[in-house]
Amino acid sequence: MTGVNHSMRLITVIASFGYMAAAKHTMKLLGVDVGQPRLPNRPLTAAQERNLESDLQKIGFFDWVKA
Repeated sequence: MTGVNHSMRLITVIASFGYMAAAKHTMKLLGVDVGQPRLPNRPLTAAQERNLESDLQKIGFFDWVKA
């Protein structure tokens, strides 16, 4: 799979949760806590955080980012 495909899959997952909150939580999962999104954006709920992490695992994100 090419880097473009990885990027497209990542953006699709992140956008499905609301881009700003999901992007910030993804950074936190990678060890870079950039804080919560500012209003009018809302942070993810605990369930959404779990679902985001699960979806990222399903697309192999954590394998790509370590490569």
